[in-house]
Amino acid sequence: MKRRAVMASGALIMGLGLCLTLRYSIRKPYVVIDLGTLGGPSSMAFALNDRGQVVGQADIADNHPHAFLWEGGHKSDLEVVGGEGSCARAINNRGQAVGAAYKSRRLSHAVLWQQGKMQDLGTLGGSTSGANSINEAGQIAGSAQLPNGETHACLWDHGHIQDLGTLGGAESYASAINANGHIVGWAQTANLQSHAFLYRDGKMFDLGTLGGVHSMAFAINANDEVVGAADTAEQEWHAFRYTHGRMEDINPELAINSQACSLNEAGWIVGEAQDNNAQDYIWLLSGSRSVRLNSMSERFNDRATAKGAGIMPGIAINNHNLIVTTGYAEGKFEALLFSPR
Repeated sequence: MKRRAVMASGALIMGLGLCLTLRYSIRKPYVVIDLGTLGGPSSMAFALNDRGQVVGQADIADNHPHAFLWEGGHKSDLEVVGGEGSCARAINNRGQAVGAAYKSRRLSHAVLWQQGKMQDLGTLGGSTSGANSINEAGQIAGSAQLPNGETHACLWDHGHIQDLGTLGGAESYASAINANGHIVGWAQTANLQSHAFLYRDGKMFDLGTLGGVHSMAFAINANDEVVGAADTAEQEWHAFRYTHGRMEDINPELAINSQACSLNEAGWIVGEAQDNNAQDYIWLLSGSRSVRLNSMSERFNDRATAKGAGIMPGIAINNHNLIVTTGYAEGKFEALLFSPR
């Protein structure tokens, strides 16, 4: 499960019968589960694996954010060695989690958690870095600062860090890596536009836009399907799916702006959109059928009536069609799991 975010245990998830037929599964209403905090007011969920393990960031009692691992209804505070706190951004099916540890309010280092220990992954010679995705081989994609202060997308591969470069500009950021070691993100071009990229076979490929100036890629599956968001000629942001060398606009019907945040190996896509009433919502796409996900969730609809309720970007889906995201209600963030009934 790639990128920009779980029911009890892996055994329970496998027994839920979530993948019956496509038509039936997508029509089933979803139940929303609040994953709780670490003693503070807020939490945010960013990723999950096929074993039902969820990672993210949650406040502890003194309001500092700590990376967490949620499994089987229990949330664990991942180890932090010094500094201001931490955040876990991704987890693979081996239970290896990656993210960042905050050394101060302005400095962070990419880290790997495995077997109960945290490992600092270092930088490209600068002061900061962050890890955003990890595949089953343990390859990690993220971004790191160079000595000159520029930030480049990078790959950590068993102790070695590789600078992936840019599309001709100064900056680049990697958001996800798939089972083949192919990486997506966005990078500056020579004219300082930000374009989605696909990095494979030692080269960074520009994926273009939807007629506008900018684009960003957030996720990639093993079939090299890429999703993200791109600028249109009308200066709206629309979700896209990139396959076979072509970028396709998959903006949900009646949405003003949208982004595709994550997809699984079957090609199911989840994203965030805004309707013409400026209301944010989660949508789910399978094939050509798109549904407004939180309208299928009774508990989320109840939350949405509260003042200031909504969702936050950062949504992830696994291969059992379980989804994690972050809700916002009554002045606090809530890590949430969407589970089909």
